[in-house]
Amino acid sequence: MQILVRVPNWLGDLVMSYAFFKTLQDKFPDATIHVIVKSNIAELVELFPQVSRIYYFNKKVFSDLWKLRKFAKTITEKYDYFFCLPDSFSSAWMGAFINASTKIGYRKELRQLLLTKTMSVPENMHRVEKYCNLLNFDGKTNSNTIYSCYFESNDLSDLELGIKLEKEQNIVLNLVSVDDKRTFDKSASIKIIEAIQTALPAANILIIGTEKAKLHFETLKSDLEFSDNITDLSTKTSLLQLSALLKDADLLVSTDSGPAHLANSLKTPVIVFFGAGIVEETAPYMKEHRRILDFNNIDERQLITEIWDSLDV
Repeated sequence: MQILVRVPNWLGDLVMSYAFFKTLQDKFPDATIHVIVKSNIAELVELFPQVSRIYYFNKKVFSDLWKLRKFAKTITEKYDYFFCLPDSFSSAWMGAFINASTKIGYRKELRQLLLTKTMSVPENMHRVEKYCNLLNFDGKTNSNTIYSCYFESNDLSDLELGIKLEKEQNIVLNLVSVDDKRTFDKSASIKIIEAIQTALPAANILIIGTEKAKLHFETLKSDLEFSDNITDLSTKTSLLQLSALLKDADLLVSTDSGPAHLANSLKTPVIVFFGAGIVEETAPYMKEHRRILDFNNIDERQLITEIWDSLDV
């Protein structure tokens, strides 16, 4: 049996789809599983042992419906099932031109005209469970399944950070999101950094992110009381290196974005600030390794307490 999965477009959503792949392998233990994934996050799929082939997809290159059809036509293998995890029209359009006997996804934006088996979009369901719910398309998947987004230890055995963590406590800090509404302004960023420094004066603070994060940190340095214990790693890690860093770190303090989900799936404690999202639907899924704070009302004392509690200091 051959199965093709169109995975989500964002890092956090891709992490949240990991439980789907575990459940998919349980449902079809002898299946060969391939994926279609955006090139910029494809490296993370190396941590998905269920996947044996990757089709790399670039949204800038395949930017309209005609080009999406052309991309789909380059996939010539015959599949028994095609699962469409994103609920956009364009992802279902791509699926319409995949050579698969059964094409499964959620019913939305006329997608039922493009897929062969559609389900109603569930309400008030965490995104992890929403993805896994697609596997009940035939009514044969146990609805009482307990899902896990944890990457198994053997999935991580070959990861190498390439950066030596020399201090006893290493706190990773993610201040910037792709979404500006989830990016801390200058004042909030300084509050968070100073709260970490107060809670753990000897700790090493490791800044992560893209070029946007690097520029953001540059605007902060002159206003920080001291920055000797801060290492700027923004733009310096691949996704696998970031995974290794988060696995070895003691704590991640983050806005609501992909690294928060990644750390959570690596069993690293996460303090995540939520504002625009819905906690019950999109927060890091594994509750025992997360603490949720209010993005719009940063309380430094509360953050210090949460840091101590997360590390059992």
